[in-house]
Amino acid sequence: MVFSSITFLFFFLPIFLILFHVFGSKLQFTFLLLSSLLFYFWGENFLVWILLTSTSIDFFIGLIIDREKKKNKAGPGFNFLKHSRKEKIALLISILSNLAFLGYFKYFNFFITNFNHLCLELGLNNLISAQTAAIALPLGISFYTFQSMSYTIDVYRGKVTATRNFIKFAAYVTMFPQLVAGPIVRYSDIAKQISVSS
Repeated sequence: MVFSSITFLFFFLPIFLILFHVFGSKLQFTFLLLSSLLFYFWGENFLVWILLTSTSIDFFIGLIIDREKKKNKAGPGFNFLKHSRKEKIALLISILSNLAFLGYFKYFNFFITNFNHLCLELGLNNLISAQTAAIALPLGISFYTFQSMSYTIDVYRGKVTATRNFIKFAAYVTMFPQLVAGPIVRYSDIAKQISVSS
């Protein structure tokens, strides 16, 4: 769904705004999450699994890092020597998993195409891949990948404590007004607004 489309401007957005106020503050994050997933599913169909997987990984990684911080009584602020091995491994899993999704879906075909051209130029025709994979580029993958990953980095650095509310975290990552066009919003910049909301 495109923001300038008739479907979005005259159906999705007005219905969302009306229902958002009808449901009230108790269900605002749940409704925002479901609306954002519907918006994303409308354009990307089942590629929404990438968004949900990335969000889930970083939510649980955040909890692991936060638990380790409390266990080891690490102080706030970034000091590499204060982080336990488990914290470092957890952060590495977050970064590698997110970059793996981004690298595969955004750059795999690019690298294969260029590899084939290089082999052709060097006369290494036996190394040329017969066909590139039909990989669809998920909408907004760069934005939600870095936004979700910034959360685990903020937790690791002690800028925020990990949220225990998956709905609020997932609403932060998937929020449709900025999902496909940005900007990337760091969790530490809006953590207080999220936590004080009911």
